[in-house]
Amino acid sequence: MALLPEDTESHSYSIHTVWRNREPKLFLNLKFGSNVHTFKFSLPHEEERSIRTYKFAQRKTEQLSYLSDTVNISRLFGQFAEIRAPSWLNLEGVDNKTKEVYVKNTMGEFTIGTQTDDFTELFFHKGKLSGRWVLRNIPNVFAKEFLNKKKPVYLFWKPVEQTPHAEQKSLNTECVCPSKTLQSQPMKKGKLTPKKAKFQMQIEVDEENHTFEGIASAEGTWVDMYGNKFIYTADFVKTLYNRMTQTTLKGKLTVDKEHNEEDSGFITNVQLVQEPINHIVVKGSYSGTLDDVRGLSPELTLRSAWNEEFAGWVPIDVTPDRVSLVTNPACKICWIQEIR
Repeated sequence: MALLPEDTESHSYSIHTVWRNREPKLFLNLKFGSNVHTFKFSLPHEEERSIRTYKFAQRKTEQLSYLSDTVNISRLFGQFAEIRAPSWLNLEGVDNKTKEVYVKNTMGEFTIGTQTDDFTELFFHKGKLSGRWVLRNIPNVFAKEFLNKKKPVYLFWKPVEQTPHAEQKSLNTECVCPSKTLQSQPMKKGKLTPKKAKFQMQIEVDEENHTFEGIASAEGTWVDMYGNKFIYTADFVKTLYNRMTQTTLKGKLTVDKEHNEEDSGFITNVQLVQEPINHIVVKGSYSGTLDDVRGLSPELTLRSAWNEEFAGWVPIDVTPDRVSLVTNPACKICWIQEIR
């Protein structure tokens, strides 16, 4: 079933940043006739104080770097919001009732490309967006504080492949994350920022012996349960491997389930595998049930620097806290680049 009306006409779009108290949301507004289809994207951002005035909201919106027209940089995670009246397209200012502040980022035109159950192609003309963008249906693995757990989630991003899907002879499934070239790029100077992060990965379990084996990390671009984007370089994966090995040898890398912090197992072995990309495979034991486990989610304390060009956090050092067994594993961004 198509996500949006299907035609070949050119339509109007706008993008709003909507501030509510200290937190912004990004709205993609697509106009079809007298209806505006809106998508709301959560941003991992919070100001120190509430945004109350339009001028202050404008200034803070200009400082946000989550939306870039450069290919393979922006990764916005959101959900269909609702269908609104045409006036929503141009809305700006302060809502006296809700106290929300609306800032219009851009306006332009777009056309619809291929639509399947998995993705919708959008081609933008005019405004700050250009070329081929994709709304990709992905698993809803985000924290309930970040996105509604009961609604489908869409990744909105501009892929490297700009050829319309209908004209592509073959689909490019090669990982195009910037991890291998990142080390030459400039990063913000100053103190490294400590951040807690939770990621989720593949696993195989042996229910009879209460053991498991799975991928605990890999180089590339990751987004945690709260929408924070992290870029794992090959060197950082090696650092993480060393830290996990040290903690494992001390018998202190514990295992819980669904991040409940009730440790009932241990990681017993850590291995660094370098093909096809650097990734870490762990083995462990867990005394509880494993029949519903579908993935691993290492909990890490990361010391990271912000990279302006790739609009993401680059971890420099890490402390592994524990590994959690989860029933709803997330996707690594590299692994959902392919559009089927």
